[in-house]
Amino acid sequence: MIRGECHDLGCAHERDRFWPRAVWRPAAAKRGALLHQALVERPCPYIRRLAGGRARQVQFKRFLDNEAVTPEEMSAAAAAKTAQRVIGRKVIVVQDTTEVALGGKRRKEEGFGPVGRGGAARGLLLHVGLVFDEITGELIGALQTQVWNREGGSPVEDRHSREVCEKESQRWLDVVSSTGAFLGKALRKTVIADRESDIYEQFATRPSHVDLIVRAGQNRRIECDDDDAASTLFPYVDSLPEAGRIKVIIPAAPGRILRSPLQPPSPSCSRGRPSRACARAFCCSASRP
Repeated sequence: MIRGECHDLGCAHERDRFWPRAVWRPAAAKRGALLHQALVERPCPYIRRLAGGRARQVQFKRFLDNEAVTPEEMSAAAAAKTAQRVIGRKVIVVQDTTEVALGGKRRKEEGFGPVGRGGAARGLLLHVGLVFDEITGELIGALQTQVWNREGGSPVEDRHSREVCEKESQRWLDVVSSTGAFLGKALRKTVIADRESDIYEQFATRPSHVDLIVRAGQNRRIECDDDDAASTLFPYVDSLPEAGRIKVIIPAAPGRILRSPLQPPSPSCSRGRPSRACARAFCCSASRP
């Protein structure tokens, strides 16, 4: 916004006198803070609704259009702040992927990739690692945020011959790696993830000071001291005696149905990885009251 009268600003004295009062624009950091505040107060993906007015809408758009403002840079800034908050604490890092559905045919024409079941919807994918205090459950901050647009729409035929770094599965390993790199001053670090993260490379390459809790999704081969024991994970765990019971209340999620049993995985490419990795296994079964 231009204020005041027009003056010849060629002289340094005149520039110092008039420039601070003639032009005003909030710094990028301030615009980012305002956008963050709006997202907290009115969570939605629409700039117009977040802004609440034309002037603030222009500020937010200029901030997001700034070449220095990227998802990677924002993720790194959040991780740096989180690293300061975990010093001397025992923390849990929970990671998961969500799909941001934006629409159908029109979004496809705009270049957005497939999301959802069957890929009928179009949008983006978001993978987040959030850090919590192990004792209090307090949300400490974000560790890593990845946003990407899935290209194509047909299944990849050579997925078993490709390295993990060439797949979307690499996102799970990246959070574990970031946990070791950014949260080194935490007393204890445990990464928790669902069965989609049950990837052999994650166990084989994890930092020694990072623990993993992964919901098993692969009926892996295991080594047993007992020759009569089962040689794969699921039958072996089922054969173990019950260690105890606890009662928890899990709210029913709307629209959820029973899933079909998992099938043993096909062999995948693991070039350059150790032939075995050590892990502890435990089984949690839910029973109806």
